[in-house]
Amino acid sequence: MTYRSTWICRLALGLILAGLSACASTNAPQKQGRSAEVHSAIAAQYVRRGELDAAQRHAQIALDAEPKDGDALTIMAVVLQREGSRLNLIKAEDFYKRAIAATKGNDRAKAENNYAVFLSQQGRLEESLALFESAGSTLGYAGRSASLENLGRTALKLNRIEVAQRAFEGAIDADSGSLIARVELVDIYLSQSQTARAAKLYNDYITLLGNNAMGARTLWQGIRIAQLRQDTIELRRLGLLLSSSYPNSVEARRYALIPQ
Repeated sequence: MTYRSTWICRLALGLILAGLSACASTNAPQKQGRSAEVHSAIAAQYVRRGELDAAQRHAQIALDAEPKDGDALTIMAVVLQREGSRLNLIKAEDFYKRAIAATKGNDRAKAENNYAVFLSQQGRLEESLALFESAGSTLGYAGRSASLENLGRTALKLNRIEVAQRAFEGAIDADSGSLIARVELVDIYLSQSQTARAAKLYNDYITLLGNNAMGARTLWQGIRIAQLRQDTIELRRLGLLLSSSYPNSVEARRYALIPQ
């Protein structure tokens, strides 16, 4: 299960050179803030490329310029987490906590989500649940839908179905194009015998997916809905697609057990 991080810093790489030249004409505090922003952006690019040593150097320059910069603190945490050794994971957690303490509002929500992803990957689900819930309740936060999706998936792992359902429904309210929330809710609604609601979300998902290929899970969901609706033509169509596209999947084996 993949969680969605929202740690990417606020400056696009295309603006870095302009930012560097602009620093020459600002006063000292502005220079420090701009330097932190620029080096955070550079560090983020190095992280994306997997160049952790270079990313760490630029994140440290950003922190030297602005020790409480939330992006720089978070990127340093990500670098240490990606390296993965026991000592660096301990350090990463400290940087995540510092990022939360140094920020407020939308920036704090972003820091909470990213720390919660870290905790989830460490198997500390109860702790991550509370942080995802906090981030997901922050109105105006651009990553709110992702935090709610993360909340829902964590709740599922903890078998808290009602919490998961509310979270996924909230994710769709926050982002009407959320595919993750729809896929998860289809299974929840089917487990509750709410076939009509499941079918509506499934059809919405297919529309949003467009020309992209469906995965084995979504094909199986369609088969289950077709079964419940006694739509044998659709059941066979999806079954053939599942069997040909994902012949070795668990879902294909389940389909093979359906009496034809």
